[in-house]
Amino acid sequence: MTTGRISARELLAEHQRIIAEHNGPLNALPTLCLARAEEEADRLDKTLAAQRAGRKATGVGPLAGMAYCAKDMFDSEGVRTTYGSPIFANRIPEKDAEIVRRIRQAGALLIGKSNTPEFAAGSQTFNKVFGATRNPWSTGRTCGGSTGGGAVALATNMVMLADGSDLAASLRNPASFCSVTGLRPSSHLEPRLQTGLNPFNTLSMVGPMARTIADLRECFLAIFDPEGCAPNRTLQAWVELRDAQARQRAAIAAGKNTKHLRLGWAPDWGGLPVQQEVAAQMQACADQLSAKGITLVTGFPKLPDVRQAFLTLRGQFFVAEFGELYAHHRAELKDTVIWNIEQGMRITAPEIARAEKIRALARTRIEEYMQEHQLDALAGPTNQVLPFDLETPYITNINGIELDTYIDWLASNFIFTVAGMPALSLPAGFAKESATGALLPLGLQLVGRWADDMALMDTAERIESILSLSATPC
Repeated sequence: MTTGRISARELLAEHQRIIAEHNGPLNALPTLCLARAEEEADRLDKTLAAQRAGRKATGVGPLAGMAYCAKDMFDSEGVRTTYGSPIFANRIPEKDAEIVRRIRQAGALLIGKSNTPEFAAGSQTFNKVFGATRNPWSTGRTCGGSTGGGAVALATNMVMLADGSDLAASLRNPASFCSVTGLRPSSHLEPRLQTGLNPFNTLSMVGPMARTIADLRECFLAIFDPEGCAPNRTLQAWVELRDAQARQRAAIAAGKNTKHLRLGWAPDWGGLPVQQEVAAQMQACADQLSAKGITLVTGFPKLPDVRQAFLTLRGQFFVAEFGELYAHHRAELKDTVIWNIEQGMRITAPEIARAEKIRALARTRIEEYMQEHQLDALAGPTNQVLPFDLETPYITNINGIELDTYIDWLASNFIFTVAGMPALSLPAGFAKESATGALLPLGLQLVGRWADDMALMDTAERIESILSLSATPC
């Protein structure tokens, strides 16, 4: 678009073509707002033409013309937003949620809402309003969740960027199942970005999804550095700035004085059950990384009672967010939403206090471990299992080990939710399922130091170049 060889409207038309081909069978974007996106693309084209001609023109943001989908948990002005719930099936908000406003302000074109399980509860994307979203690599399987629609839209090129939220695993889990990237940022307090009733919650975080780390970084900056992504430059100036920044990162990574990466290698995150095929592909990734000179330090710190802490804090979260709905609409809520709320109602103040102490201890222990071993990041499987059958609501057994709750199979993710660390999932190839012979995607989870999200993305970018993939969805 900077040269005029392709217009914003032509780029949008290509996304529309892909949506027409894939969205029906996959059900990633059940609500579309393409007419408005077309109007915005037309206005953008006029602005870009004026910029190229040297005429006086308004500035644009760094995401100018990039097709984007917003999770159906986030309000969008004039566009149906259901939260995946029959209670809100016909709701049309009057204003954008802050995360949507920021990404649109940076120039992205909102083209639709991505499907999510009811109130984003669960890592299998289905609801009574729109039905299930299918995995693009194997359509009889789940895409994960709760940002499942966004992950599928990215994997199939329906969009270039997606947003999401992550309480247990909701950005990382579907990224792993769909072979895209998703980042749960460090837990920190920015009340304007909390979309629920408790603006001071830090257990659930909003964040970006994309196909590459470069695009992930762009979306991250739009969300968390809105002033730095304000629409105040020409598109050519933004391209030159981002290219210069990318060259600088590459030069630092290739420099003679740059130390080799050191990763804390945790193939089972301290003893969690991991499906055999996942473990085998993780070993293949370890071999690739080692062959490129990356030092892998095997091990993981002990994090006692972190599971119970998560269940306690999650229960508290659900009571705060959905307790009133439970009181008036219990019969209309999904069984797992009811379970979460009722678990929370039984929690005592001492249990909450203890969970908060465990949360603080988990962060401290992880950071001390990373410092002791001089690690750039921790690494291991994002999900403990491969994408499973669409008719299975959640995993109850891994390697013959029975799981106690419907969220226990997400422990490889939620331990870092509790600790508040930045964690992202990066495509890590494909594993052949023993029972069916199907090749299924999986992700490598990288975990960084608290509040050092940019450094984590720098590390991920270097690893991405080693684990580069050439396959495409079916």
